[in-house]
Amino acid sequence: MSYTFHYKNNDSYKSTLNKFYIANTFGNFWFILPIIVLFLQAHDISYFQIGILEAVNILIIILLELPTGAFADLLGRRNSVVIGCALSAIAMLIIGLTGTFLGFLIGYAFWAAGDAFVSGAWQALLFDKLKEYRKQKNFLKIIGRIKLLSTFPLIIGLILGPLMFSINIALPWIVIGIAFMMSGLVYLSIKEIGVKKKITFSNHLKQMKDGVKYANQHKEIKWMIIFALMISVPMFLMNTFILQPYVKNIVVDVIYFSIIFPIIYGLANFAGAFAYKFKKILGLKTLLIFTIAIEISAFILMSLFNIPLILIVIVILYMNRDVNFMIAHDYINHRTRSNIRATVLSYWSLLTAGTCLITGLFVGYALDIIPMNAVILLLAIIVLISGIVYFAIRRACHYL
Repeated sequence: MSYTFHYKNNDSYKSTLNKFYIANTFGNFWFILPIIVLFLQAHDISYFQIGILEAVNILIIILLELPTGAFADLLGRRNSVVIGCALSAIAMLIIGLTGTFLGFLIGYAFWAAGDAFVSGAWQALLFDKLKEYRKQKNFLKIIGRIKLLSTFPLIIGLILGPLMFSINIALPWIVIGIAFMMSGLVYLSIKEIGVKKKITFSNHLKQMKDGVKYANQHKEIKWMIIFALMISVPMFLMNTFILQPYVKNIVVDVIYFSIIFPIIYGLANFAGAFAYKFKKILGLKTLLIFTIAIEISAFILMSLFNIPLILIVIVILYMNRDVNFMIAHDYINHRTRSNIRATVLSYWSLLTAGTCLITGLFVGYALDIIPMNAVILLLAIIVLISGIVYFAIRRACHYL
């Protein structure tokens, strides 16, 4: 399959970018982000049960990630994103309106399916739209601008989420479900060019195989995926299990979440928006070293000190996460063929999901039996060992 790109006028280019900006604005009203764990605990869900919910979520992502990536490459990245937004909206409503563990399982399953359809597809769609207008070199800058603009709805969501939660614990989930629906409608208005194959089992399977083979054989892509896993998996564990109860232990009252979480995620978004500048100033090699050093240092400090001042460390940790995420996406998009781009990005997500599945169950169980600070210190040790091995192998292979 091949995509043919044509130059379009500047007005059309601006209009297309505006649609991406608006769609991502609706998709970033994360009202639920500061209260997910607290919401589940309000329904008597234990840490281990939260681990099970995350495991089910991740398992479904693993099963669907490559098929949905291939779907996006074969039948359209826009169509994939729209389906994903609709499934995520349904998931939010199910989770918010149910009060049982079984209901949460169903909601998390829909959430996972939505993530799988969106994952990789929207970035691939954006890159190809930029390529259509011969602006693909601006990908990191444009995606950074999208991230910067999404900071505002993110902050609004983080401020209002805990307030909604204090009124009705289901309200944040219902409102974000509506926001996801709106995001899907905006994506639906984006025109996608290119010749699509009729999807069959054989070409779908071939698409998946080609994407995996390409990622595994391309040294630059393979090494960047491995590095991204080293950074993102510990941060997934931090975000899913640790951050909310850790912050609550420091500030006591959940009402302060309306101030703290907008600062954490808002500044992280802001840092990610300027990832291209960090890359330009430091260079890729130095930036990678700094990224892993910051994560290790932050985990160690968090394990040693439970004081309000440590919130500064958490902010830096999340800024570091978002910069790494942006750099990895830019790096992989520029080195992947257009016709398998969504599949390769989905393969990356699949590897991340598989690693999170295993580690999530372990950390969920560990948090029920040992102090949280000990778990955070363990994360620091794991990242440290992984980083030493990673850079040693790359140096030995003369590929650093």
